[in-house]
Amino acid sequence: MTISFEKDTIEPSKVLEPISFGDALEAVRDNLGITKVAMAERLGISKSNYGNVINGVDAVSIKRAGEWAKTLGHSEKLFVRLAIQDMLVKNNYDWEVKIS
Repeated sequence: MTISFEKDTIEPSKVLEPISFGDALEAVRDNLGITKVAMAERLGISKSNYGNVINGVDAVSIKRAGEWAKTLGHSEKLFVRLAIQDMLVKNNYDWEVKIS
């Protein structure tokens, strides 16, 4: 699935399929036109750790999600919401996260 969005122009709840934190990071990376290695460096992590995050293997903490949003110039609320949503999905909770 390819999802492309600029800053906060598309709210994930408006997308037909749920967007994961990894999907959002990949969309941002695609919009920046940089490699996975460059994105990992920008976030201060290894390429393998970046791969684990975008593939949903490693969860991203709330704090880290907020920091990465700031680093990438995107909404902290969006990134934090997606990180929490991923944690819930991974633990088999069918709940929707809303942050206001």
